[in-house]
Amino acid sequence: MKQAPKLPASLWSPLGPVKVLVVEHLRPLSKDAPDDIDDFGSFEPKTRTIEILKDLDPWAQWQALRHEWMHMVIFDAGYHNTLSPELQEGLCDLVGTAMAADMRNA
Repeated sequence: MKQAPKLPASLWSPLGPVKVLVVEHLRPLSKDAPDDIDDFGSFEPKTRTIEILKDLDPWAQWQALRHEWMHMVIFDAGYHNTLSPELQEGLCDLVGTAMAADMRNA
């Protein structure tokens, strides 16, 4: 089985580089966020940072990275203002899964 490459330290964006950090725990999105949230990654537009959970399978890390990359693309294009949170999550899941699958099977 093909091994997943190491995650990049940063990604390119027209609005500036985005750091990619592999972390033990994700920062809560709000003080009211549940402790058992099942997110595998996060994108913070203000700090230009993507965080990916360390304990994931390497291919799951790539899927999470591509999901968060898609959030970055949507935000950087200003398109986040036009999508409901549910639609945005579904779109990011779709693209992230397709990109990781393509990478794994290339």
